[in-house]
Amino acid sequence: MATPRSSASKTSTPRLSVDDWVACALEVLADEGVAGIKIPTLCKRLGVTKGSFYWHFSDLEAFLAAVAEHWAVGRDEAVASFAALESIEPNERLRLMMLRFADTSTWPLERAVREWARTNPWVRERVAQTDAVMGVKVMEAFEGIGFSKADAAVRSEMLFRTGVGFMLTVPEGGEMDLALGEAMLAILTRP
Repeated sequence: MATPRSSASKTSTPRLSVDDWVACALEVLADEGVAGIKIPTLCKRLGVTKGSFYWHFSDLEAFLAAVAEHWAVGRDEAVASFAALESIEPNERLRLMMLRFADTSTWPLERAVREWARTNPWVRERVAQTDAVMGVKVMEAFEGIGFSKADAAVRSEMLFRTGVGFMLTVPEGGEMDLALGEAMLAILTRP
């Protein structure tokens, strides 16, 4: 006859998924930058051993690639949500796009990824890809207002750089000055 196991006699470690590891790394990335992503640090935060890490990833480089790709896919999905706005009048569409990216809670991670892209060619390329898709959507809205393709491209680039400027200059925990953003958008949409 088998003896029942006592639940107190055996402690269990959490069973983590790839998504758990990536989510933890994204938090560290936003807080400390890519230099803060170290296997021992992640293991301590997650309460597991290095074996758990190596169960999911061959090495830190493969893991970092997964982290960067996860960020990029999330950003691609955010930009893809602009498709739902295509039936809206172009001026209002631009305003709504601006508001979607005015969520300052996402900015620490966005800043960290852009800083990481300065030293990592693959991350730089992935950031450029997602920026290009967003740029096309913004440019299409400017064309919908009636600007030529060339004019729309310049205005789209100016709006993008303004948005990045807000992201880089608003202090941690601060809010974007939406009135200023709307005033800049009004200037960019004038013929």
